[in-house]
Order: sequence, then C-alpha cells, then structure tokens
Amino acid sequence: MGSRQYSLLPELKRQYEHGGQLLKGKRKSRRPFNRKKPLHLVFRSDEAKGRFSFLVPQNRKKVMDLLKRFSCVCQLRIYDSAINSNHLHLLVGALDKRSLIRFLRSFPGALAMSITGSKKASPLTKRFWTVRVYSRIVEWGRGFGIVKDYILQNTLESLGLIPYQPRKNRAPE
Repeated sequence: MGSRQYSLLPELKRQYEHGGQLLKGKRKSRRPFNRKKPLHLVFRSDEAKGRFSFLVPQNRKKVMDLLKRFSCVCQLRIYDSAINSNHLHLLVGALDKRSLIRFLRSFPGALAMSITGSKKASPLTKRFWTVRVYSRIVEWGRGFGIVKDYILQNTLESLGLIPYQPRKNRAPE
C-alpha cells in the first residue's frame, strides 16, 4: 500500500503555470484553470519590433480595442493590463475554461493580423508569437497585489518613467 501512495504523488501535485518558456521543447499539456481565481497572462512576440511594436500609437490603440472587444465577447474580466514593446501582461478573471480558451484562440491571432496587416490570402512568413501564451493562477490577496504591482512596474518601464530593472530567470517575459 505504501508504494501505491508514492505513485499517486505526481498526480496530486497541482500545476499553476503553463506556457511561455516552460513548454519550450515539451509536448502540449493541459492549461491549469480555476474559475474562482484570476489568471496572469503574458503574450510575447519577438517580431513586435519597429513598426510592429505594441508601443507604436496606432498599434497600442489596436491592442486596446481588440482587448476590449474580445474580453466582452469571451466574457473575461480584465483586472489590469500592461502593454510593452514586445509583450502584453493581463490579469484576468474568466467565468469558465471554455471562455478562457476561446479568448486565447481568438485574441492573439486577431491582434497579430491587425498589427502586421496580414490576411488569410497573404499570411506572414514567420510566426508572430514567440512562445505559447504564459498563464499562471494567482491567489487572491497578497498574490493578486504582487501581480498588479508587477504589471504597474512593466507599464512604467514601457513608458520610460522608471529604468528597466532586470528580473530573475523565473519571469515569464
């Protein structure tokens, strides 16, 4: 009976993070979700440079418009967001996993097509998004506050109001 308990330990260990650099070179796995807790999402693109940068005024407006539209359609509540030159941070709440998956399938594609001007008839030659969307379940209270502060720090850095502060390797950027 003792060996059976040990064999169940990996199954009992909960996963709270998914995507980003965590999945480089690994097969697809299930994205963790808890409808009662918010999620920290990071969309990263190495192609978002120069005229494709998210900080270019017309691209920033496109990001905000699409984010508002898709969050309404997919019934996502956006608690906070940061738009940086090559990545986006979102702190969101979803009613159910289906609406989250719907958002993660539609928003990044629509944003990439809008910014690059590509269409189905003339697609991009390179992938716009560098890695899969990073997501992490956030605990209410202190954890929520830490992520909000992190998103604020990213916003201030992108606006040039504070200097960039290097992160530990654990950061999803």
